[in-house]
Amino acid sequence: MALQANVTLNAYGQDVVVPDVHVKVGNVKGNKSSCTFNVWFFKSEGGELSQFHEKEYWFVPSVEAGSDNFIKQAYDHLKTLSEFAGATDV
Repeated sequence: MALQANVTLNAYGQDVVVPDVHVKVGNVKGNKSSCTFNVWFFKSEGGELSQFHEKEYWFVPSVEAGSDNFIKQAYDHLKTLSEFAGATDV
Protein backbone atom coordinates (compact mmCIF):
# COMPACT_ATOMS: atom_id res chain seq x y z
CA MET A 1 0.00 0.00 0.00
CA ALA A 2 1.15 3.55 -0.70
CA LEU A 3 -0.17 6.96 -1.62
CA GLN A 4 0.72 9.11 -4.57
CA ALA A 5 0.57 12.89 -4.19
CA ASN A 6 2.09 16.20 -5.11
CA VAL A 7 4.03 17.07 -1.95
CA THR A 8 5.21 20.49 -0.79
CA LEU A 9 8.51 20.38 1.09
CA ASN A 10 10.55 23.18 2.57
CA ALA A 11 14.09 23.34 1.18
CA TYR A 12 16.38 26.06 2.50
CA GLY A 13 13.43 28.28 3.46
CA GLN A 14 11.61 27.84 0.15
CA ASP A 15 8.52 25.72 -0.46
CA VAL A 16 9.11 23.31 -3.31
CA VAL A 17 6.31 21.24 -4.88
CA VAL A 18 7.47 17.76 -5.82
CA PRO A 19 4.99 16.08 -8.19
CA ASP A 20 4.00 12.41 -8.25
CA VAL A 21 5.63 11.38 -4.97
CA HIS A 22 5.09 7.85 -3.66
CA VAL A 23 4.36 8.04 0.07
CA LYS A 24 4.83 4.93 2.23
CA VAL A 25 4.13 4.38 5.92
CA GLY A 26 6.78 2.60 7.96
CA ASN A 27 7.89 2.01 11.54
CA VAL A 28 4.48 2.23 13.20
CA LYS A 29 4.78 2.25 17.01
CA GLY A 30 2.22 2.89 19.67
CA ASN A 31 -0.59 1.83 21.88
CA LYS A 32 -4.25 2.73 22.39
CA SER A 33 -3.33 6.29 23.41
CA SER A 34 -1.02 7.30 20.57
CA CYS A 35 0.73 5.95 17.49
CA THR A 36 3.76 7.45 15.83
CA PHE A 37 4.91 6.47 12.38
CA ASN A 38 7.48 7.40 9.80
CA VAL A 39 6.52 8.37 6.28
CA TRP A 40 9.00 7.72 3.51
CA PHE A 41 8.87 9.83 0.35
CA PHE A 42 9.98 8.25 -2.93
CA LYS A 43 10.45 9.61 -6.43
CA SER A 44 10.65 7.49 -9.57
CA GLU A 45 14.01 7.71 -11.31
CA GLY A 46 14.49 5.59 -14.40
CA GLY A 47 11.74 3.20 -13.37
CA GLU A 48 13.17 2.71 -9.86
CA LEU A 49 11.80 4.31 -6.69
CA SER A 50 14.38 6.28 -4.74
CA GLN A 51 13.75 7.58 -1.20
CA PHE A 52 14.52 11.27 -0.81
CA HIS A 53 12.78 12.37 2.40
CA GLU A 54 11.40 11.06 5.70
CA LYS A 55 9.04 12.63 8.23
CA GLU A 56 7.34 11.51 11.46
CA TYR A 57 3.60 11.82 12.18
CA TRP A 58 1.27 10.70 14.96
CA PHE A 59 -2.41 9.98 15.57
CA VAL A 60 -4.73 8.52 18.19
CA PRO A 61 -5.75 5.07 16.93
CA SER A 62 -9.04 3.29 17.23
CA VAL A 63 -8.81 0.01 19.15
CA GLU A 64 -12.51 -0.82 18.94
CA ALA A 65 -13.46 -4.31 17.74
CA GLY A 66 -13.35 -4.42 13.95
CA SER A 67 -11.01 -1.43 13.63
CA ASP A 68 -8.41 -1.44 10.88
CA ASN A 69 -4.83 -2.22 11.87
CA PHE A 70 -2.53 0.66 12.82
CA ILE A 71 -0.86 0.74 9.39
CA LYS A 72 -4.17 1.21 7.58
CA GLN A 73 -5.20 3.81 10.16
CA ALA A 74 -1.92 5.66 9.55
CA TYR A 75 -2.68 5.89 5.80
CA ASP A 76 -6.22 7.03 6.56
CA HIS A 77 -4.84 9.68 8.92
CA LEU A 78 -2.45 11.01 6.24
CA LYS A 79 -5.38 11.48 3.86
CA THR A 80 -7.03 13.79 6.41
CA LEU A 81 -4.03 16.17 6.39
CA SER A 82 -4.01 19.17 4.05
CA GLU A 83 -0.49 18.33 2.83
CA PHE A 84 -1.86 15.10 1.35
CA ALA A 85 -5.07 16.56 -0.09
CA GLY A 86 -5.82 14.81 -3.35
CA ALA A 87 -3.56 11.83 -2.57
CA THR A 88 -4.57 8.59 -4.26
CA ASP A 89 -4.02 4.98 -3.22
CA VAL A 90 -1.47 3.13 -5.34
